Amino acid sequence: MATSPRVTSPRAEPDEDENQPRSPSEYKRYSSSSILTDSSQEDSSSDVQMPASTGAKGTKQHKGGKTAQERKNQPTAGKCFKVLFIVVVVGSVVAGTVIVILKLVQQKDSANSGFNGNGYFPIPTAEVDSLAQTAGRIADGTSVTSESLPLGFQLAAFLARNNFNSVRLPLCIENILNDRRPNPDLINTAANRAINVQSYTGLLSSIIRALAFRKISVLLDLHTLTPTDAGGSWTSDNLSEISYLAAVDVLATKLCNDQHWNVIGIDLKNKPYAATWGDNGPNDWAVGAPKIANRMLKGCPNWLAFAQGTVSKHTLRSDDNTQVFSYTDWWGGGLQNEATAPLKLSIPNKLVYAPHYYSPSEYPQSYFVLNGIRDHDLMVGYTEYTNETLKRRVTATTADMFGFLTQYQQGAIVLGEFGGLYTKDAFANLTNRRVIELTMDVASQPGYAGGYVWGLNPETTYEYNPSDTKGSWSEGLVDETWATANEPFLTALKKLDALPFLQPWPIESLEAPVDYSRLDSSSALVQDEDESKEDDDNEGGQSRRTKAILLFALTVLSIGGVVAVVLVLFGTKGDAASHSLANGSQTSLTTDTSTNVPSVTPFATSSSIPSIAIPTTTTPSTIVAPSATPPVTEPMTSTSAPSMSPPLTPNIGRILDGTSRTLATEETNPTSFPDRGCKLPNYRSHDGQVFIQNSASGVETPVAIKGINWFGLDTAENVPFGLWANDQNGTTIVRLFSVFFILTMFFNSIRLPLNVRGILANGPTNENLVNTYWSPSVNLTTYLGTVSSIVHAFGSRGISILLDLHYLSPTDKDAWFSAITPESNSLAAIDALATTLCNDRHWNVLGLDLKNEPWDTTWGDNGPRDFKVGAATLGNRMLKRCPQWLAFVEGNAKPHTIDIKGQRFEYYDWWGGGLQKAGDFRLALDVPAKIVWAPHYYSPSVYPQTYLVKDATRGKDVLYGYSEWTDNELSDIVRATSEDMFGYLRHVQDGAIVFGEFGGLYALDAHPLKTSRRVIQDCMKVMKEPGYAGGYMWSLNPESGYAFNPSDTAGYWEEGLLKNDWVTVNMEYLHALEILDDMPNLRSFPCFT
Repeated sequence: MATSPRVTSPRAEPDEDENQPRSPSEYKRYSSSSILTDSSQEDSSSDVQMPASTGAKGTKQHKGGKTAQERKNQPTAGKCFKVLFIVVVVGSVVAGTVIVILKLVQQKDSANSGFNGNGYFPIPTAEVDSLAQTAGRIADGTSVTSESLPLGFQLAAFLARNNFNSVRLPLCIENILNDRRPNPDLINTAANRAINVQSYTGLLSSIIRALAFRKISVLLDLHTLTPTDAGGSWTSDNLSEISYLAAVDVLATKLCNDQHWNVIGIDLKNKPYAATWGDNGPNDWAVGAPKIANRMLKGCPNWLAFAQGTVSKHTLRSDDNTQVFSYTDWWGGGLQNEATAPLKLSIPNKLVYAPHYYSPSEYPQSYFVLNGIRDHDLMVGYTEYTNETLKRRVTATTADMFGFLTQYQQGAIVLGEFGGLYTKDAFANLTNRRVIELTMDVASQPGYAGGYVWGLNPETTYEYNPSDTKGSWSEGLVDETWATANEPFLTALKKLDALPFLQPWPIESLEAPVDYSRLDSSSALVQDEDESKEDDDNEGGQSRRTKAILLFALTVLSIGGVVAVVLVLFGTKGDAASHSLANGSQTSLTTDTSTNVPSVTPFATSSSIPSIAIPTTTTPSTIVAPSATPPVTEPMTSTSAPSMSPPLTPNIGRILDGTSRTLATEETNPTSFPDRGCKLPNYRSHDGQVFIQNSASGVETPVAIKGINWFGLDTAENVPFGLWANDQNGTTIVRLFSVFFILTMFFNSIRLPLNVRGILANGPTNENLVNTYWSPSVNLTTYLGTVSSIVHAFGSRGISILLDLHYLSPTDKDAWFSAITPESNSLAAIDALATTLCNDRHWNVLGLDLKNEPWDTTWGDNGPRDFKVGAATLGNRMLKRCPQWLAFVEGNAKPHTIDIKGQRFEYYDWWGGGLQKAGDFRLALDVPAKIVWAPHYYSPSVYPQTYLVKDATRGKDVLYGYSEWTDNELSDIVRATSEDMFGYLRHVQDGAIVFGEFGGLYALDAHPLKTSRRVIQDCMKVMKEPGYAGGYMWSLNPESGYAFNPSDTAGYWEEGLLKNDWVTVNMEYLHALEILDDMPNLRSFPCFT
């Protein structure tokens, strides 16, 4: 294995008084002999699976209240963030990979929110702390072999199961500027095919995007100046300030965009030990840090600036006033002078303090032991403190170095690094491990936002153990074999799992039915002065619609090498109690797909695409050399299959629905599907039903819809999720329609959420999210080509497609237009869809959902946001291009009151559900019988509506003191509210009503009387009544996220109709949906030839 040159940071001169170093020794010493693997036990049944060989799981669609707003790709941090990180740093030459739990808390008086922008939104992440700092520009650990290192999904699953959710990527300034191609010999491209090795920043981009799939944020760390100069300041003889700032410009230019929405900021300089603070000298960090931060904010005002401290000597009096000790800051830990010379940035509320704090295995600080005598670097003749005294020492020194800043509330405090020897602690009373545990206690206190634990790599080396003995000891979060977790250390880190709101990082395309965070205790919509405006804050991912506390929980892992970084990307979220990296003791990936196993998602190979991808023509069980070019595809047709079949099991991607049925003539991976010769029918909506009219004979056939939403095309990846079939997880296009839809579940329609930007750009979709051997028919050359191939495939089985204009862009929800997306874009997208799909080949396109959940619109007032006008404009444009399609029309969302059985309720429409005014202000289109009303209705797992429980008291978003309705009472309430929102239209107009979305938590419902699942059941009973024509359940995807469970508990839960492996059916939910199976006219869509 190739090794990387070690970067050595010069040490400060000894202090005259005690011969004590001005700062601890160089913190991490690494060997380069080990490679990362792990084979510990795994409970895969609860993991969120990602496609197994290339990348991480796709973007999550989230249903929730305060957590409900879309994830804006470039989040803007709000005021006074307090960030809580737990980080495990993995050793490499200069920096390792870090596991971090981050919790961001916005102050109540903040005028705006950061990241997701409204209310509580906790998030867990995994951090990778060492990217390409060596001369070869690839850190240790990337030369993966099948013998020494498992495919990345195992490691990532391990991290996700243990609640890590963010990555810190230490970078090298010189390498950013040179941007040369990394050393390809240090990366096994067969095992990591989506890694872009064409340039340094391309590699960085691909890793960031790969992590985004796993809902993992990234902190960019300006760690070293050159591969051989760590830099005690931001400049040196080897690198000028101009060059340093130019590197910041490069990062902002290339990474401050929607593609890299998960970059949270820059650590301005790692361990500026040679800098001063506040003396206006050439190395004054009080000048340098703001200069670097302001340069970053000029290029990317969305990011946060992480600032470490300097190093100097201090004295501190013991709490009993009997002892005065001298101590020296940990490198990066000294922030004392911030009190007198505070850092001032050009944009407020962008500063995060990121000090370091270690145990005595890093350096034997005198305050960690009693009566110690300094002997060069060692401490001799000491005794160990009691637990209580040691706690006071840690508390006092952290408070003196940086903890005092919690009183100022200028910025969050995040421990940039903490750790030391734990399992190998040789102190008689285990002082090392006690310091680490106490450090976590500090990081959990109010005003702190966690920290980065160093490190994952077993090669992470420490010099003192115990304080009177110098040598070399290595310890990381995994053992020397890279196959077994360091259980004592991992268990110790569980202390941070108790942090509230620990959840996955909010993804770029989250969805919610309504901005429920804006409901006050009386269920009235809180009106802000300029709520209708879409300004720069919104573009940056910051919502101005709420003044609340924002909570983020973030777990981060730093790994010692780029490939180690790559491995993190493959991980999945799941059972936090499970510590292992693989199934049992197996080290290969030949697990049968009938068992839920860790997942990995696919990534692309271009510099702008994530770097970790599922091999599209190979499987995780064997490493096959990648082809020189991706599988060939032809526009608007189908993708060619590879000439050689990968060694996958015959059951690859099989849907596990409790049966062994399959179509007798089924081909597992056809390159195309037969054209059945169907003619495009005329779809009509009248008499409360949907009809398919034979264009030749004029005969109409009624059809009821048992549909399901399948998302992915609405995200930046521009492809439906789940088609990354491999031996571990993921399915295929054939398995979905031949088994899942036809033989077992009787679904006859799919709603495909799309995004306007993707339609108009019509660029290639993310080829690494599809295993092109097992789904070669999916055309990935263009966005519309992908849509076309999916429509055609399902049409071959009589399954219809409802196209849904879900988002304006992956980050722009709004109405049918926004401040950054004009109405003309939506109209052009309709033209493109109709031109491509309104023909016999795509006969099964039922129509177009004109705009998903048109936020903040009116109805019938002729105002600028009147969706009656908007729906007419969009619908007539569609009918002009394609008069055969149907126009599905959603409502808006407003507060209302309703009397049910003598009791008055205040309620708020589900987003898309409010059609109360459509009866009085009639919508008319140029072609008759073309309107289908498509409202949404959800369970309390999306938002705890007061009417869904009895006698509730509103407490922010949750409900307290309630009891649950009886079955009959709840059924009456669901029927009454749905009738009030939209059901009454059955009696005043002719068009059918089809639920565009319905659902919520079902199998996971935590209400004692199962209110969430009962609401879902009641919705289905409603849609079987006359005037309704079925509905589309949300959703097929296991990534569907919900924020409340039960109504008095906010958090984060995922559930879809498929489980996390994308092959195991959620049987409880499936059986519940059988309520719809006796709908009159439920049938496959007929083919008229």
